[in-house]
Amino acid sequence: MRLSIIIPVYNTESFLLRCLSSCLDQDIPEEDYEIVVINDGSTDGSLSVVQEFATIHPNVRIISQENGGLSRARNSGLREAAGDYVWLVDSDDYIACDCLGMLLERCVRDALDVVGMGRYRRMPDGSVSERPLYSRKQSQIIYDGPSAMRSGLFKAPCAPFYVIRRSFLLENSLFFMDGVLHEDEEFTPRMFYLARRISFVDNCFYYACLRVGSIMQTPNPKRAFDLLKIARRLDTFSRESVLKRDRYLFSLQISNVTDSCLKLCQSMQEDTVTAINAQLSDERWIANHFIKSRNLKFIFSGLLFRLFPKRMVAIYSLLLRIAKRNR
Repeated sequence: MRLSIIIPVYNTESFLLRCLSSCLDQDIPEEDYEIVVINDGSTDGSLSVVQEFATIHPNVRIISQENGGLSRARNSGLREAAGDYVWLVDSDDYIACDCLGMLLERCVRDALDVVGMGRYRRMPDGSVSERPLYSRKQSQIIYDGPSAMRSGLFKAPCAPFYVIRRSFLLENSLFFMDGVLHEDEEFTPRMFYLARRISFVDNCFYYACLRVGSIMQTPNPKRAFDLLKIARRLDTFSRESVLKRDRYLFSLQISNVTDSCLKLCQSMQEDTVTAINAQLSDERWIANHFIKSRNLKFIFSGLLFRLFPKRMVAIYSLLLRIAKRNR
């Protein structure tokens, strides 16, 4: 089996037809790849939609489990997959037709651990905009993960933007952090850094749908608290698995994650902000990561956070207001 497309599904009945159809409208034989659908306890008609596809297409495989969230569903798919490579596709998104042949040819020809999408299309509220990630020149080069990150090529944590060699994931015990939102922010930097051979394709093969009312588009205190959990995990990975000269790369990622947490706090209730502020005041190592990030904005913020550790949310709010006035 050359490829496993892993699709976690939870109550996305109205999007599944488009997603599954795109994964089957391909240029390689169905016996060369499988579509592993993880039904994560859906309560709508999602399972029926998938079952209808599975009766017609023998390469569609269904695994049903109790609802445990996207991370657990993805991990189930990674463990059950039979393909040499895996592609995680969200069930409300879709992929380009006739793209698998080119992706697999590139993976095999260059013995890649990871191949990234050069471009993707973002679809908020019915509109479509193409977003470039990598240039044609960059897509012709094979990097190792650390050198790619040093060159500023880690541009998107979104896991579906990468096709990954499954044995590479298993060798490095690369799975998603269970039970958190924003899990890509924790998984993808580690995956990227550990890759021995990584390259990109100068094509737009992934279509990302931004749904109003989805978890990632809704203010939710759990999102802010989970981002702090992710920052801690990245800190542990940096200390245990990253070369000393490269740790600034993960200081930058930790700063980005914490910045996202502080930004979310601007729309949260006062009790949530108080709780986040209390956690941040106990996590003084976070300010050190800001200072070590080699990013001027973060360095300045980190110095203020170190001076006033109990007022990080207030300082961030002040810096936001100053930035808006200076635009």
